[in-house]
Amino acid sequence: MKLNHYPVTLFAIFSLLIANCTQSPSSQVAPSKPETKILESSTAISIQDTEGAAIANAQILIGDSLNSPFSNNLYTADAKGLVAVPTDWTTTTSLNISANGYITASYLHTAPGAGIFKLRKQNLSKSVEYSGSTIGYPPFDDYSQAHISLVFEALKKSELANFSLSQMISPEIDTFSVFGSKVSVPSNLAIPDQILAYILPFRFSKPNFHLPLPVQSDHVMVGLHAQFAVADLVKGSQNKASIFEMINYFNFTSFSQQLQHIDSSDVSRDLDISSQQLYLKNHLQAQKFDPSLSLLVISCLDQNSGMLPLDIKSGASGGSIDVNTLSSKHSSEKIIGVLKPQNSSSGVSGAAQELMSIAVHDASDSVLPDQLNMLSAPSFSSNTIKQTLPTATASKIAQAGIYYSLNAVTSESIAGVVIESKTPLWDVYNPNWEELASLPNLPSQMTTLNPNATSPHRWIVNLLGQDHSEVSGLGPDRLKSVNYFSKAAIDLK
Repeated sequence: MKLNHYPVTLFAIFSLLIANCTQSPSSQVAPSKPETKILESSTAISIQDTEGAAIANAQILIGDSLNSPFSNNLYTADAKGLVAVPTDWTTTTSLNISANGYITASYLHTAPGAGIFKLRKQNLSKSVEYSGSTIGYPPFDDYSQAHISLVFEALKKSELANFSLSQMISPEIDTFSVFGSKVSVPSNLAIPDQILAYILPFRFSKPNFHLPLPVQSDHVMVGLHAQFAVADLVKGSQNKASIFEMINYFNFTSFSQQLQHIDSSDVSRDLDISSQQLYLKNHLQAQKFDPSLSLLVISCLDQNSGMLPLDIKSGASGGSIDVNTLSSKHSSEKIIGVLKPQNSSSGVSGAAQELMSIAVHDASDSVLPDQLNMLSAPSFSSNTIKQTLPTATASKIAQAGIYYSLNAVTSESIAGVVIESKTPLWDVYNPNWEELASLPNLPSQMTTLNPNATSPHRWIVNLLGQDHSEVSGLGPDRLKSVNYFSKAAIDLK
């Protein structure tokens, strides 16, 4: 009878982690004819992508609507992504940008003058399957210990405002059998062929992984190896342990990273998960927080190519947490702390699953810092977003603005789990913490919004903070530099 608990437990662990993965949008409206005059960026409005490359032919609206605050306020960037600063621009207003292949962006409260404004790229509409087997496991000489691996893309610093555990979990499900019972797990989970025992011996095997990736040049892929005691998971199931408690049963012991070039074809390549061993412990103490919340701690290797998760553990308010690490000096490691309501999971659809507070800090900080308090759900009416700012935290966190993101949302149920996919449509950057933000009325040639779309839309609000008062330029650059996020969302019917 006890054997029946194991498949259910494995499904609960990974299916609860599945959440909305960003999918691909449709193309934007073709840009207008570019201006012929090439301008100097020091005296012009410069439109760039997040890597600093110029975006030619971008549409730029200075103001909250056409012909306001002055006439003929819609411009087209030249071949170098530049537009001369209009002499009629004399007041602080919103600056709005769109370009083919990029997410429309609005910069609120922008003062007149030259500056660099950046757009995030849209994911390409086509995705391919990245698949293979994980190799490099140690000998399987202990029948009570199971081995698994997760394969996922490295976290991007600029995307932490949109963080979800779904970034480490495939939206697709694989099913296999153990003792005649079906076990459902994410497709990016690989289980090497092994014999385990719980009361009786049984075979445990799903050696191949696969997951969808957008066709966009290079991806830094991570393979993370974990061991766990079968008896611990059975015990957790019997005790009705939460998902966060079950995560602590996993002992992540090694990882690998691999640069994969994804073109227009499916890719099948094996991944060795044993290149770097995780054998040191980083002893952390959690901050005090509301007991209705749960804390998830992710240990990461911080590299230019992204943040590579090394270990995931949960902790209680004021409690101790041990995460596996690479070095006792922690010189290139970070800790991501995620506070979420205890009853939330990826099985919860809708805006509720966005509710969380995130902090990123150096792994050498043995005591986790305070985080921004949780936001309440925002409201949206008459082109205005309203959110109630949270009360101040115990420690001083400098205000760094608010980031709003409008997404089209689709959902489907796979193996009884609701999986959401989000397509970003509009980024709005506010340099201030304020409870009311009036959005500009963009002309049709600047927006990807489809008034006839049947899928719901979701506004996600991110309150931004950081440890110091000197802020980076607003937009994607600031999203890379801030280290505190508190987010909530509202679905538009």
